[in-house]
Amino acid sequence: MYSMGAGVPKNYSESMQWNVKAAAGGNTDAMVNIGFLYQHGQGVPKNLDQARYWYNLAAGKGNDRARRYLSSLPAK
Repeated sequence: MYSMGAGVPKNYSESMQWNVKAAAGGNTDAMVNIGFLYQHGQGVPKNLDQARYWYNLAAGKGNDRARRYLSSLPAK
């Protein structure tokens, strides 16, 4: 909601905080969201290594969106 401004003001830092909580509980969509925030430098400094880490974590748990996003990152 905070990333898109859906019903609340857009706030990427707040989005990151909520996604970290959800990811700690095993939510793979939240893991993908964290990777996306890192990939695009939204609410955090841009960090492709962190994006790759979070996408890999979610992909390893079967998240197809994470696999697609991984393929969009430049080769390391």
